[in-house]
Amino acid sequence: MTEKYLHFIWRNKRFNSFEFVTGRKEKVQILDFGIYNAFNAGPDFKHGAIIIDGIQMHGQIEMHIKSSDWLKHKHHKDEHYNNVILHVVYENDKEIFQNGVQIPTIELKNEIDFAHFSKYSKKQFNRLNFPCEKEVLNIDEVHLNAMKVTALTSKLNDKIDLLKNLGLSKDEEMLYNLIGLSFSMSVNKNAFLHLMNNVSYSSIQHLHPQKKVQLIMSESGLLQKVTNKAQEYWHFKGVRPSSFPTVRVSQFALLVAHLSFEFSFINQDAESIVQSFRSMLSEIDFSSSNGKRSLSKRMVDLLIINALVPFIWYIGEGKENQNLKERALDILVLLPSESNNIINRWKKINVIPKNAFDSQSLLALYRYFCSQKKCLSCNVGQKVLNLN
Repeated sequence: MTEKYLHFIWRNKRFNSFEFVTGRKEKVQILDFGIYNAFNAGPDFKHGAIIIDGIQMHGQIEMHIKSSDWLKHKHHKDEHYNNVILHVVYENDKEIFQNGVQIPTIELKNEIDFAHFSKYSKKQFNRLNFPCEKEVLNIDEVHLNAMKVTALTSKLNDKIDLLKNLGLSKDEEMLYNLIGLSFSMSVNKNAFLHLMNNVSYSSIQHLHPQKKVQLIMSESGLLQKVTNKAQEYWHFKGVRPSSFPTVRVSQFALLVAHLSFEFSFINQDAESIVQSFRSMLSEIDFSSSNGKRSLSKRMVDLLIINALVPFIWYIGEGKENQNLKERALDILVLLPSESNNIINRWKKINVIPKNAFDSQSLLALYRYFCSQKKCLSCNVGQKVLNLN
């Protein structure tokens, strides 16, 4: 048994019966099963409502395999669990008290369809890249499309949250860091974050462009020969020469030194935004970094995908402007699909991305759901498993 499965049957009210009783034989009527808390800290379900022996209660609902897991997970020391009104477990092996009050506990062991659980388990533990890969094309496309939006939204929010957690709050700093991460590739992500922390945009924004470049390159430790200090941060092994840190940091420095951090163009339509951004980049001379005057088309597309789109999403989120957020997604539709190992896995099961919106969504879907076998949280997985 798994907690994820318990979460699923609770959300979908899939039980043999609804005649719940606590460990003390008190009858429990569920008025509201609560709102599933899939990603944030705290109890599993918020805003639940129950009646126990005629007394109505409102609060949170927590779930575990065994009731003793409450102590194992140290919830008894966490004030976020003080308002739990119901403890739902597979096996009730111990009475639980919070702040001196016993928490009502119901056991689901005899309320579960084990044939259904067995079917779910076989899917969860297979060795396929995608547990549903043999059935996904037989499922109505609307379910895959819905999950693509869900996964991509999570990916965009996570990227912004990463930078917010570093204390970034100004729009210029956010775009500066997003651009840096776009040049970093995953292998040098931490090195770029370290560099941008040491050389913030606010510390260089009023300098002459040449001074900006010199300061960024100097602080990176990559000037002239690669020093031992630089080797502690920057990784060259397994990286193509065109993507060596010496090249990427130089490109980054030249771009931020000459790019106008004026954002009025993001209020245009998606196609005009792309054209404006491309035009700004075309005016920058990158010859000192890679021997060519301009960035490759592929690199420009990656900057749009990994920096500009998340930035517009961030602005839309901050201003509660849904139009801006939709515009960010519209930009992805205009760009070609990326090609990498994960996308090739999708192609092998005939899920073919048509554009960058598709490829970004499929990358996020694999990261957040498929690779972790979170079929019960996925619309497609639920349909494949005949769960709804």
